Amino acid sequence: MTLRSKLTLMFFGALQVTFFTAVGAFWAVQSWQLLTDDLALVQAQNLRLESALEGGAAGTEPVAPQNTQAFRDLRANIQNAQERGLVDALGEAFTKPDSSAVRDAVASGKLKGKKSVNARVTLTIAGLDIKHEIADDVAFE
Repeated sequence: MTLRSKLTLMFFGALQVTFFTAVGAFWAVQSWQLLTDDLALVQAQNLRLESALEGGAAGTEPVAPQNTQAFRDLRANIQNAQERGLVDALGEAFTKPDSSAVRDAVASGKLKGKKSVNARVTLTIAGLDIKHEIADDVAFE
């Protein structure tokens, strides 16, 4: 084997090492960017959830979440079916009471003369020490 062929093989070896190093560096940067984007999205969703639960602004009375811009933003940023189910359940809890329970209470006379009932929902997120309670009057016919 001549010196020229040895130098050619060394050059191609160095070229391959450089190429694989560049590919590895690109992959690492892309993975890091994806990870930071996902973490930022999770943080933004947590802020939207807190804003929806607090009624939108500090010092204001909490309102039903489906009536707030924060709740609409929360729905717009759902990532999977499990999150969709939780957000839907939260919105549904404020839109209608358990109709059979209300119907039974009206029939038995427990709600005679009343046009609404006081409803209370407590949201607890384990691991984050978040506990929020929402109370509101729910009208019925």
